[in-house]
Amino acid sequence: MKKPFVGGFNECVAWEFHFRKKNPVLAQRLSLPIDRKACEDYVDDYNARRCLAAGFTAWVDMGVAAPAEKKTRHGLDTVVGGVVSKARAAVSAYAAMFGALGPVDKAQATARATVCVACPHNSTDGGLVRFFTQGAAEEIMGVLGALKDLDLTTPQHDRLGVCNACSCPLKAKVFAPLKVIVDKMPASVWRDLPQPCWLRTESGRYA
Repeated sequence: MKKPFVGGFNECVAWEFHFRKKNPVLAQRLSLPIDRKACEDYVDDYNARRCLAAGFTAWVDMGVAAPAEKKTRHGLDTVVGGVVSKARAAVSAYAAMFGALGPVDKAQATARATVCVACPHNSTDGGLVRFFTQGAAEEIMGVLGALKDLDLTTPQHDRLGVCNACSCPLKAKVFAPLKVIVDKMPASVWRDLPQPCWLRTESGRYA
């Protein structure tokens, strides 16, 4: 784009639709369907992610008043089900992980990631489905996609997997605010964390 876009939702959808229609090869390469409904969903999801990244959670409709919850094998809550699309499911999972505070900055996330890649609990084998239900894994992939869209990755991105101690997807976990993590972390999981874990050093909790 040569200049910032000006207009409301419908104008933005029309712009996106005409862009895809004029660039079919690019649209196909990026798996962007050339129809109005797909463009509406894209604009809606993109702006929802922007709002969440800035902490404007009140501006995002999660689709349900009280989403259902499922558990990982360590009992950590993951928001799943009850939403109207995979995009909304990812938005709900994003909100549960980052809350109104939004992601931490890259420098802090990179320092955390450096600790994680050196930790024996960092598991990169088997993918997310090894640790989560299929639905939860899809939501987490949506969260990771949002972080990538916002350029929130670290130099260790490809070396981060799932933590065997807390069952958290580390590519997203390193960007989560400490307060959100501490508020949701069960005491049983704290006992499994190794002493060098950045969760211990940042929170000052070693027991």
